[in-house]
Amino acid sequence: GIDARDPFITFYGENDGVDELTKRMTRVDIEVLDQIYLPTVKLIVNGVEIPALLDTGSPVTVLNSAAAQVALLETITLESDTESGSEKGGFSALNPFKKISDNFKAAQSLSQAAQRGDVLLMMGGDGKQIQLKRTSEKAKFYLGNDESDRVSFPSSYVYVGDLPGLKAMEGLVTGSPAAVLGMDLIKKMPVMIYRGQQNEVFFSA
Repeated sequence: GIDARDPFITFYGENDGVDELTKRMTRVDIEVLDQIYLPTVKLIVNGVEIPALLDTGSPVTVLNSAAAQVALLETITLESDTESGSEKGGFSALNPFKKISDNFKAAQSLSQAAQRGDVLLMMGGDGKQIQLKRTSEKAKFYLGNDESDRVSFPSSYVYVGDLPGLKAMEGLVTGSPAAVLGMDLIKKMPVMIYRGQQNEVFFSA
């Protein structure tokens, strides 16, 4: 949690004093996606509203590339990215050993970035590797139904990548902005109360 203690979960009965607790908290509407029954919230990133999965099973918050674009967020640049862009064509393209050298440098650069936490590597359902790159700057995040009554998260770095799980958030428009609100942001709030049957979640500031 925000005071360095490990986050914990308390399960309540049907009411069991929850109503009294939520009086002092900020309520946020939840919308459950049809067919897959996943809870979503409207996450405001740098002033832009983006639909986001409320996922306590995800250790990090992730924006797809479309969401990062509309929120004016850029990701860190790997050394291999800049080199591959500046060495196209010419004699180096004819060198049979150049590709081997470039692949080795790219793998080394990616490994170093992963060790720093700048890049997260995961496997997709098709067995292909997915890269999640950290944003180069911190972003502002809010939740809430009203500008005067919002949940404000501390400005934070997040990750950008096109997770297969975010496809369910894109609806009828392929490549539309979508996100996963993960525990890196959620645990910065002292208390969260999730009420799935009532389609609402509460946060204390």
